[in-house]
Amino acid sequence: LKAQMLFQVGYCYYLEKNLAKAEEALEKAITHQPAYPESYNLLAYIYAVNGKKLAKSLELVHKALESNPNSAYYLDTKGFI
Repeated sequence: LKAQMLFQVGYCYYLEKNLAKAEEALEKAITHQPAYPESYNLLAYIYAVNGKKLAKSLELVHKALESNPNSAYYLDTKGFI
């Protein structure tokens, strides 16, 4: 539940274009297990948009894809990276 709540916080920051705070919340979210797959995906996307940590970004999106290999959102992020 905590992982899902932290994802929502991170997503709200993302919508406000506060990527630093979004990144911080999502990095906390993925430390809680079981991790919420959307956290992996959004964090991977934020890293990719900023052009940083691309290898880590790809690793994160692969973790998201483990939970749902056919997710159009996750596949889109992977393609963007």
